[in-house]
Amino acid sequence: MAFLASFVHFMLDPLHIMLALVLILLAVTGTRQHHQRRRSRSIIVSLTVIWIGNLVFPIVPYYAVMALENRFPQGDVTNLDQIIVLGGWQGDGLVVAARGEPEYGAAIDRLLRGVELARTNEQAELVLSGGLKTHPEAASEADIALMAIDQLGVDASRVRIEDTSTNTAENARFTTEKFSRDGRIGLVTSAAHMPRAMATFRANGLNPVAIPTDYQTTGMHPRFSELYRRGLSITHIALREWVGLAAYRLLGRTETLLPRP
Repeated sequence: MAFLASFVHFMLDPLHIMLALVLILLAVTGTRQHHQRRRSRSIIVSLTVIWIGNLVFPIVPYYAVMALENRFPQGDVTNLDQIIVLGGWQGDGLVVAARGEPEYGAAIDRLLRGVELARTNEQAELVLSGGLKTHPEAASEADIALMAIDQLGVDASRVRIEDTSTNTAENARFTTEKFSRDGRIGLVTSAAHMPRAMATFRANGLNPVAIPTDYQTTGMHPRFSELYRRGLSITHIALREWVGLAAYRLLGRTETLLPRP
């Protein structure tokens, strides 16, 4: 299952999809039946052109991501008793291990929002969930979380580290098992990831306050400047989250495809 998940994640990269289309085109070109070859080649060429056009002007992925980001508006963030921040904001673990300093990824807004809320909700504990380790010599998400907390000056006595999970389903399961508590619980993750995260936590018996961050769209009709040069990133997010929602529902990890606020 882990290998299959890694393979699917690999194939959701827009450039890998384009490479696969080119390889299929080359394979079809080498078939013997002339009529069948010409028809199949036309289909693959059309798909490749459409895909390249999507990467140049990603209007469909933009709206797909915007629909997810608009799904859960931010809830009331006062009087929280626990703030759960999902991983994915950490940088390259190999670089961190080699340099000895924390490195942060594109989703660093998750951590910064969680720390901000911890400072305004002085009674709340901060739970950092994620233990993914991409290489035996790499620092894990949990290792980087500990380094980041020290660097940001957060009171370590208020921080809990969930250091086992490697995906959203495990984030929800292990966090609720290890750190479940009464009171108002806030869940911080990227806005596009929030529907899948909320559905997964609800399936594990917890209905937290949604606190989305790391927005990639304005929430309105896009301007050309928002799409230009963003084809790869916005398409990757759209594929990852919509395929993730469908896969989690099929695997029984969630109780609904697209949860309601």
